[in-house]
Amino acid sequence: MSGRCPLVFPYDHMLKKVHIPTKHLVPFILAGFNVLSMLVLVLVLDASSPNGSVITYGMVILIFFLVCLGGAYLLVRWIIGPLERFVEKARQNPAIPSAFFEERPDTAVSDVQHYERILQRVTDLIDTTEASRLFPDILGQSRIMRGLMRRILDVAPSDATVLITGESGTGKELVARAVVAHSRRADQPFIKVNCAAIPEGLLENELFGHEKGAFTGAVDALTGKFELADKGTVFLDEIGDMPLGVQAKLLRVLQEKEIQRLGGSKTIQVDLRIIAATNKNLEALVADGRFREDLFFRINVFRLDVPPLRARKEDIALLASRFAASVPTPKEVAPESLEALTQYAWPGNVRELRNIIQRACLTSRQDAIQRQHLELPAAAPHGAQADPPLTMDAPPVDDLDRWLAEAEKKIIIAALQQCNGIQSRAAQQLNIKERSLWHRVKKYQIDPKAYKSRG
Repeated sequence: MSGRCPLVFPYDHMLKKVHIPTKHLVPFILAGFNVLSMLVLVLVLDASSPNGSVITYGMVILIFFLVCLGGAYLLVRWIIGPLERFVEKARQNPAIPSAFFEERPDTAVSDVQHYERILQRVTDLIDTTEASRLFPDILGQSRIMRGLMRRILDVAPSDATVLITGESGTGKELVARAVVAHSRRADQPFIKVNCAAIPEGLLENELFGHEKGAFTGAVDALTGKFELADKGTVFLDEIGDMPLGVQAKLLRVLQEKEIQRLGGSKTIQVDLRIIAATNKNLEALVADGRFREDLFFRINVFRLDVPPLRARKEDIALLASRFAASVPTPKEVAPESLEALTQYAWPGNVRELRNIIQRACLTSRQDAIQRQHLELPAAAPHGAQADPPLTMDAPPVDDLDRWLAEAEKKIIIAALQQCNGIQSRAAQQLNIKERSLWHRVKKYQIDPKAYKSRG
């Protein structure tokens, strides 16, 4: 029998699955350097005379110091080295702006802080690029929109019922289409039903269909939207306007996945996903008795809150430029026009911005849309859904901290008002961690319960 038998450690496959984070290894590495220095100290003392001497003890202290210093240096280089190589490669990438790597002359930061800022900027750029690729129809590069896109990717692969909330004109249908586009039902029917646009007496017939002779005028059978959407998705827009009688039947569809046509006795099984959207506060409607509580809990499985345009003003330039380029005679948007657009409250959200830009393109005879071409209302219409105004006048220098604290408090209160006092949703809208919001709420002594809708 020839050849050598390799030595196999029986638990090698187990060790390969062990991953210890670097932050947990650092204390042990530092402790190891200290132990090494202590061993050197013992050896030196043992080799010296029993009584020792000042020179011997001095050498011991020096060796101890050099070993610790050398270990700390090697540890820092081990951590900083990969960061330096990453930053150098990123600096050579023409797709990354050189401004990412520049610090202001008056900003004194450590190497670690400098690399942390660069990594954050590069990460934001990657997120923005990935968002544009995955969601070509949703225009937005702000943090709050990227957070919404991540939540879309979280829920899309499942069959969970989705509730999309947001003010009118924010793009809830685009969000619904994005959910479908990234789901396993992407190639199946996507049927939209506007519950507010169909008269109450016809909505049930539209959704469930009817058999021949079910009522006067029913000369032929009609296949309803639920049946047509089998294996696909039904988008119930403005579900807050759905009549209570239809709500009860919709609950059965969600629970049993079966329908009955009007005038029919046959039960039809349907495999479909429901995505609902509304610009109303469903919790308030439930408290008022205008929306079934059991249906609300059934559709509120996974919630997507679409932010208003005033909460993502950094996207206005992108949106305005895209709208101005989509008209038959494309135009640019002048800088002073962009400044005026970002200062407006946008009660009509993205839909209002698109209409204003398209109207300005028609009235402008120049290559760029100037300020005088924008027909912006002097103030938001009465009763429009808008956040409490946050004045950004320059504060006195000695009151800057107080002014910033008041501004942060106003923003948190506005988010809680929009989210019915629910801190988890407010944190999502503000794109911060829920624990971070909790600390701020305690800091400013804000009572989230005070912003829950009353019946």
